[in-house]
This record gives sequence, C-alpha cells and structure tokens, in this order.
Amino acid sequence: MLLTNLHISTRKLFNHLKFSLQVKNLFDREFRVPGGYEHTQDSLPQYGRMFTLKIEYIL
Repeated sequence: MLLTNLHISTRKLFNHLKFSLQVKNLFDREFRVPGGYEHTQDSLPQYGRMFTLKIEYIL
C-alpha cells in the first residue's frame, strides 16, 4: 500500500506572513495499522484524507 502526502508552503510574504497547506492521504486510501496487545482487534483502521492549513505571522 502506498500513501501519498502533499505539503505546499510559501516563503515570507509581505515581510510577515507565511502559509502552508498539508494534505495527508491525498488519494483517500483505506489503510490499517497492526493492533498491539492492548487492542482486541488485530488491525486498526486509520483516518482518511486530512487537511492542515497553517498561517504564520512573523514579527
């Protein structure tokens, strides 16, 4: 299984702002990770596509 993540960011804009966008699991694939001893399941489903938008103000 191949998962694809995407991360785009800017350099400093207007002398004070930086922006970045991150997308995890870009193609929204279903995947599971092995469960440990503390879990009754032998594998655990994981989240689908997730977005993070970051706006940074630099003094």
